[in-house]
Amino acid sequence: MKNNLNEILGIKTSFKIKEDNNIQISSRSINNKSIFFAFQGVNSHASEYINDALNKGAELVIHDDKKYQSDKENIFYIQDLRKRFLKFLIIFYGINLKNFSFIGITGTNGKTTTSYFLYQMLLSLKKNAHYIGTIGYFSKNKIQDAGTTTPSIVDLMNYLKGLKPNEKHYIVMEVSSHALDQDRLFGLEFDTGAILNIKSDHLDYHQSITNYVNAKFKLARFCKSIIVNIDSNKNYKNLKLKYLSLSNSKKTADYFYKINHHKIEGSKITLTALKKKYSLDTNIFLDFNIENFVFAISLLHAILEEFNIGDINVKNLIMPKGRSDYFLVNKKNIIIDYAHNPDAMENLLKEVNKKFDKLIVVFGCGGDRDKLKRPEMLNIACSYSDNVIFTSDNLRNETFKSIKNDASRGNEISNVRFIKDRSLAIKCGYQDLMDNDCLLILGKGHETTQEIKGRKIFYSDYEVVNAFN
Repeated sequence: MKNNLNEILGIKTSFKIKEDNNIQISSRSINNKSIFFAFQGVNSHASEYINDALNKGAELVIHDDKKYQSDKENIFYIQDLRKRFLKFLIIFYGINLKNFSFIGITGTNGKTTTSYFLYQMLLSLKKNAHYIGTIGYFSKNKIQDAGTTTPSIVDLMNYLKGLKPNEKHYIVMEVSSHALDQDRLFGLEFDTGAILNIKSDHLDYHQSITNYVNAKFKLARFCKSIIVNIDSNKNYKNLKLKYLSLSNSKKTADYFYKINHHKIEGSKITLTALKKKYSLDTNIFLDFNIENFVFAISLLHAILEEFNIGDINVKNLIMPKGRSDYFLVNKKNIIIDYAHNPDAMENLLKEVNKKFDKLIVVFGCGGDRDKLKRPEMLNIACSYSDNVIFTSDNLRNETFKSIKNDASRGNEISNVRFIKDRSLAIKCGYQDLMDNDCLLILGKGHETTQEIKGRKIFYSDYEVVNAFN
């Protein structure tokens, strides 16, 4: 079958694709068995790296850059290569897409938690469930690291080919705005999807909030059905397709929920799903995580016709690592969370602030990233906490001083300490804790490195906190 792939790509060549060939879309990974596909990238076309690929031993190069000229017999130009690529991969890897149900989840905040909840619910129903996102690739028997929130289509197909054939698999994926803007999944169709919320983020990449919103809403084009949070997505009316609505304020929504009672130990929720009412008792206590939970169970309801919401036990759901992760260390309250943009910080701080006597916040702002959100994040931290310790969070190629100065601009910083060493900043916050206070450590969550001047140095907020025991 692989020998006939030339017909799919529409090229005339005697080259025969072999079992040991591998597919690459980055010249960094080329070896002497590689077939290199060169597409337009963020800043340049990958055709610039064709010579590099050939020097590394690539057997065949296929590109869609009409400006690139070559008379070499193993370099081919295909005008509509992007449209043909997914079909090529499916046949190359021998994948039957009918065996897979893809669920795509996007939003500024909550992608990881919603996806991870849905993954756990599917496992509890004895389904072959897989989570792919920020914290890695998860299945029942295997966990592996992920390089990006949303993998390339080649990495995804490589993963799928390793799964049991002739069985149904549910692939729950976080879909980032970068992946949508770059068409990283080449038109892969999702059975259902969700747009959780859209707030300002990643403007260093998207350049404007309009571009960012448009990128997020692109997910709807690739979904057979989609659930939209109509409370926080003002643009949902622009969707030119059928969608299911989710709301905490509009009783007419397809999925309407009400929080009846919640404490640190858990919450009681009423969910009306397509006009049928359910009472749910969960171990989740923060409002925004309850919303993530409702999204997850609504997605489950949308993809499994035989599923009855009332039949599932939701008392034992586990938060993903680095998401509202609560510790009681020597009778002191500590929360580690990945929140690294203004909206996520405000949502978290507003709620946690109500539950403790005093709140101490440790956080930083990433280097070489959106500078406009730095003063806003510090302002939010100061507004909702009693003490703030501003520290390092992936300085990259900037100095701590320049990031600190950006964050301080326009802010009253009388209750702010600036400590460059993140582990020392956390220790200082911990030492200041009294009974019923809380130390909130934000920004890195599950991450295990600090990125400084092109190097990734091992670092973990968890290791710092565990050392307090």
